[in-house]
Amino acid sequence: MSLPAEIRRGEVVMNKPFLKAGYIGILLVIISVVLVAVNPSGGVKLPQGFFNPVVALEFMRTETEVYDLFGYGVPGDQGKLVSGMVLGTYIDFFYIVVYTVFLLFFSGVCRRITGSGWFIFTGLISWCVFFSDFGENIQLLSIMAKLPSGDFSNELEMLKFLTWAKWGGLSALFISLIPYLRSSGGFGRAISVISLLSALTGLAAFMHRSLLNEIYVLSIAVIFAMLIIFSFIFRDGGLSEK
Repeated sequence: MSLPAEIRRGEVVMNKPFLKAGYIGILLVIISVVLVAVNPSGGVKLPQGFFNPVVALEFMRTETEVYDLFGYGVPGDQGKLVSGMVLGTYIDFFYIVVYTVFLLFFSGVCRRITGSGWFIFTGLISWCVFFSDFGENIQLLSIMAKLPSGDFSNELEMLKFLTWAKWGGLSALFISLIPYLRSSGGFGRAISVISLLSALTGLAAFMHRSLLNEIYVLSIAVIFAMLIIFSFIFRDGGLSEK
């Protein structure tokens, strides 16, 4: 005799407890594609080791580097480059909200399955990352608005702090998930290893700005993608609550 539909649906939720996080992850992927389409694919002159202008702008150190990126003093359409970066930054606010919700859902499921208060800490890191990234975007918009005047040294100093608070916070968050991921099968263990390697890359990038910064940012994106895949393929052998 077949089980009632309500029970069958409940089994799906219990066997795949991260499924709702996975659906949020799909929206995250969609916004990522939009950002790739909107953001400029190149700048006029990027710091050594950088090839992505958005990543380069986040890790800028001096006003001269900012002007070099946008090509001030060089014939060209700087306005188009700036407007593309501004539009991408506004869209990124939605991206911040979505990835924060994804991380909160994911850490919440880890807490529910394990019963461990440790993942409350993971949720708190998610909020710290949210506010750091939100603040970073505000600084970026302010810098681009002040390009004609050249008076954005204060914003640049705040940007340095907020950028590393965001990326470092994401590394800390992924590491905080390891106690659960390492016991959740081969794919979870793979995410754990990549999270540790990513954090080491981030530390090296913090000490020496270079191509390592681009690799570090890419590794964070890879971990997000792996967590989204994990959300769809992981099956819990126990009876997780709805």
